[in-house]
Amino acid sequence: MLGNTVVFKCEVPAFAKDYVTVTSWSRSGTIIVAGGRFSIFPWGELHIRDARVEDKEYQYSCSTRNTLLQTTKSSDFKKLTLAVPVNIKPEIIDSVVEHTISIGEEIELPCAASGHPSPEYQWTKDGSSVTLSERITLRRGNLVVSNAVLDDGGSYQCTAENNFGSNTVSRNLVVRGKGRGNIQMSNCRRTRCQAKHPSLVYEMETKVINNLIPPNRIQFGTDITN
Repeated sequence: MLGNTVVFKCEVPAFAKDYVTVTSWSRSGTIIVAGGRFSIFPWGELHIRDARVEDKEYQYSCSTRNTLLQTTKSSDFKKLTLAVPVNIKPEIIDSVVEHTISIGEEIELPCAASGHPSPEYQWTKDGSSVTLSERITLRRGNLVVSNAVLDDGGSYQCTAENNFGSNTVSRNLVVRGKGRGNIQMSNCRRTRCQAKHPSLVYEMETKVINNLIPPNRIQFGTDITN
């Protein structure tokens, strides 16, 4: 629909996903560079924001690489059909739900909806509204998290809404990496305590000196996940 986000999907069979990757998208033979109105996702989606009449004039194709056979392949051309806008509540296009990145990386969580008038988007994380900043921004409906930190991990929800209704989807983000910080020691019994940190809960051995439990806060450096 004109003015909405268009989503093309480069379909890779489930049995081949471990060794076939999407390498690029092109339109009428020209490689599409992510940025501006275009987003390209590792799992093979192409998003074109604010669809325009001229977008119909191009032919779209994705390219894949088979790492086992060391071969490349291009898909058949796809044409874009844009419907005349009619009043309708948003419908969010299916996309990947589970996402994992490392500390310092960037992730774009997808949320593209059709509907007229063009929907407005609102994101929440663990039940609270997401505050936008220089590091956390919106690309139309997609939420972009740059220079990720452990606290960015969690359960996200995107709501697309216009005058005729709303629709909501969930996206889960795991942030992995090395970190340092304080952990809270509790439930100490002889040489074992439970160590708690906002990003993890685990048990660890503690060294008893003169039958004394160590202080209830210690420093740690370990692989942690939120």
